[in-house]
Amino acid sequence: MFLNGHSVTLSPDKIERELSSLWKPAAGKDVETNSVSRVVLGNVLCVSSADQMNRLRAVIQKVVPVYPCRLFLLEYQPDEQGDAIQAAVNAQCFVPKKDEVPVCCEVIHMTFGPNGAKHLHGCVAPLLIADLQTVLWISLGDIDLKQTGDLEQYCDRILVQASLSRKPSALLRRMVDSPQAVFDLSWFRMRPVREQMAAFFDDPANSFQLSRIRRVEISAFTGDGGSLAEIVGAMTVGWLAAKLRWRPVAGGSNGVFKYESPKGPVEIALTAAKPDQAHCGTLETIRMCDCDDRMLEVSLHNTEGGKAMSFRSGREGNWTYQRNISLAENDEADAVGIALNTPSRVFYFRETAALAIPMLEHFKK
Repeated sequence: MFLNGHSVTLSPDKIERELSSLWKPAAGKDVETNSVSRVVLGNVLCVSSADQMNRLRAVIQKVVPVYPCRLFLLEYQPDEQGDAIQAAVNAQCFVPKKDEVPVCCEVIHMTFGPNGAKHLHGCVAPLLIADLQTVLWISLGDIDLKQTGDLEQYCDRILVQASLSRKPSALLRRMVDSPQAVFDLSWFRMRPVREQMAAFFDDPANSFQLSRIRRVEISAFTGDGGSLAEIVGAMTVGWLAAKLRWRPVAGGSNGVFKYESPKGPVEIALTAAKPDQAHCGTLETIRMCDCDDRMLEVSLHNTEGGKAMSFRSGREGNWTYQRNISLAENDEADAVGIALNTPSRVFYFRETAALAIPMLEHFKK
């Protein structure tokens, strides 16, 4: 590996010494006048292919100021020959407020090839800070890197991105069947939307009959490739299905998938809004219709102050209930931040994903 530009034998002890040396110039002789505050709230392991690493780094840049951690960037380079693993360490710092000391976390960047992957466990495990949460974020698409399983045993939570896979439903199914706490990143991406929708449904002023929904139409923004819009749409419907006791029905045609509710059949239509990379994978609208032809429309849009969510219900052209609320950001970086900071029960994710998979398979045909 390389430390400060010099090639040395890979050793967790040497990496630890290098990490410690990062703080010596800042600490000086008087600890009270230290110009840098070293903060580590947990271990975050990011496993990525080389072509995804720049995107992942951009996401991490937004996450670290909120969740400073010992960060492992584990970059898989399939063309790399031999058993070598190259490593570099540095500090990533930010200033919380004006005139306050910078807060820093530690970054360990390792690059490895197919043969080097088998040594990941021995390199990473000794460097994990004990008694702190450890999160593993796998951003590999369809690359089957079995060695990540050796790291999963140390992790409290595992994040996977089905949207990077050519067979997202198969990957979601593996998450549902996993004995560990595995989540798809889209679950956390949609958390603010789910919370606001649940609050709206509980409002007695809203006369829309959830138990008697007969049709749901969802529109999500697409981006360059991938299937994030379909996954976000399917997971939203899966969440509704779990809460309202819907069960998927085999078949479906003309762009419609069907569930069976305790009150009768429910038709689901999923459409893609115009490609918009800035909002890729976020919802545009959710429209529902109940058995009495009452409508519920939920729309997400940008405002001068950020993002907003609008609700209205009633009959077409005669809305009896309207409400506008501000909404927390829900892009990829925000989803990672929520995943790192917020408790979430894996049972609810699994139940939602299991009900979303048949719909996703139908629309991906």
